[in-house]
Amino acid sequence: MGDLLAPEELQKRLELAAEALRVAEEANDGERVFDAQLMTCINLIDAGAIAEAEAEIEAVARRANELRQPSHTWASWALRSSLALLQGEFDRAEEFTEMEVRPGLPTNPVRDDVSANRFHMFLLARERGRVDDIEATVRASVQEFPWYPLHQSALACLLVDVGRAKEARAVFAELTREDFAVFHRDSAWLLGMALASEALRRGAPAHWTGTSDFSRRSLAASRRPRSTLTTRSPVTSEWEHGRGWPTPSTTSLGCS
Repeated sequence: MGDLLAPEELQKRLELAAEALRVAEEANDGERVFDAQLMTCINLIDAGAIAEAEAEIEAVARRANELRQPSHTWASWALRSSLALLQGEFDRAEEFTEMEVRPGLPTNPVRDDVSANRFHMFLLARERGRVDDIEATVRASVQEFPWYPLHQSALACLLVDVGRAKEARAVFAELTREDFAVFHRDSAWLLGMALASEALRRGAPAHWTGTSDFSRRSLAASRRPRSTLTTRSPVTSEWEHGRGWPTPSTTSLGCS
């Protein structure tokens, strides 16, 4: 499933979502219809088809209201929050974000509603220049949701934003272990890697010229099968031993 969630598999995901919707409607299975509509909307956003995504979100919201299940309700609000953030409608995003978590109404065992809510809060605070207010929440997310490394990437960016590059380097060092093996090819891969690359680009010293090459190689490394990510690179060793930002001579991640 991870490979299917890769950015380059967008067309295949659109086709599969359409097929899933057809089958679910024929079976009159409301929950599976919701799943297919949700995936269709996410795929449309990925494709940049915002107008179509907005129409699909309305269908998702209506279906969630019909089903009246916490696991469906939070997902519909999270989807609306994501789109409002993308459109720069921050007041609406804040309104939707507040609806994502309902105390006493758990959505799933791993609390995806809380994870998504906190990440949206981080994005919103960052756009408004209030990252100081969200640091404790981001740090808590790193501890509580270790299976979502995008929270670590968010923390690295936050620390760069507030001028604490040394601390950002320590967070980034954790992400580089075993050539970025923490990043799985799932739906959060692209966002997590993009934030990690941004933290590196903005936090590296001005005199260091290897940032773009390092970011390119780190992305390439994250796409390799997990079984091949077992040898630490010179870059990883530099970070783990606290030697600061990697030098141009240590930028290879072994990706030929």
